[in-house]
Amino acid sequence: MTDTQTQQILVFKTNILSQQQERNVRALLDKAAGILKWNFDHYDCDHVLRVVTDSLYPEYIQEIIRQAGFDCTELPD
Repeated sequence: MTDTQTQQILVFKTNILSQQQERNVRALLDKAAGILKWNFDHYDCDHVLRVVTDSLYPEYIQEIIRQAGFDCTELPD
């Protein structure tokens, strides 16, 4: 099995509205073990956060974002 077969993309609705707010969570996301890649889509009405991981549960990502003072809800597939 290759690495890409075990990776999953988690998608979240957030209230992170600007790049300044994104910078406030950048260090937390960058240092979290298990996050391979992440990005925000500020053009989407849900201010979507996408996280590529091979081992993390959505609740873990939600807790990271909440610790930074923002809301984060997993979006269904």
